Amino acid sequence: MKPFQAGECTGLLAGSLNNVFSNREPWQVAAMTATTVLGTVWLWGFINQDENVFVRGKRQFFRFAKRFPAVRRKIDAEISKARADFEDEIRKSCDGLNWSVELPENGLGREEILQLVDKHLTIGHYDWREGRVSGAVYGYKQELVELITEVYGKTSYTNPLHPDIFPGVCKMEAEVVRMACTLFQGDANSCGTMTTGGTESILMACKAYRDYALETRNVQRPNMIVPRTVHAAFDKAAQYFKIHIKYVEVNPKTLK
Repeated sequence: MKPFQAGECTGLLAGSLNNVFSNREPWQVAAMTATTVLGTVWLWGFINQDENVFVRGKRQFFRFAKRFPAVRRKIDAEISKARADFEDEIRKSCDGLNWSVELPENGLGREEILQLVDKHLTIGHYDWREGRVSGAVYGYKQELVELITEVYGKTSYTNPLHPDIFPGVCKMEAEVVRMACTLFQGDANSCGTMTTGGTESILMACKAYRDYALETRNVQRPNMIVPRTVHAAFDKAAQYFKIHIKYVEVNPKTLK
């Protein structure tokens, strides 16, 4: 039996296409070709998206449902209630304090500024100095506050972006990074950078992984799998850096 050749397959396909379009006008052939190509491109883009068809369909449904007056009124009522509750809570917390809505004609004196700061720091009903606010204050020690205050007073005008002008600050930054690398068993090739806090650290880590995947594995559509309880900074990173995020549900009892 004669083996099937690729050239024969091409010939059969060409013959079939010629038969299909034999009785068509040139403009019809062009229109059908353009429609087929555009339809294929649209279908490919529709299927190959980060979110599946169900999630996109659900979002589109609610977007359409919000056009109905009754649904729109219900949503507006819930938003207004949430806004009113928030404003009421802030108003109660700041009861007795004046609100500054524009720059004063004359600048405030040193004592006035300090008094305003002290007054604003006394409002609120959480005893955060005793460590009873998880995720907000990680420990309060008066000696440490005084030390940080003095250090900040000495370095507030330095700029680590200019190590030629502030080489000492650059050295201290490198030492802090090295300490962190050592804590995580990093070798001589491990590295890091300083950030403004936990959120930016997570953002930079996600960006680094995204860039590394693109550079070393040509991953052009990255994704990350996280628990539903993950820090909100991962959601921000997914939006900022075009990373598809997939959630894994967490058992509220076992926390697994």
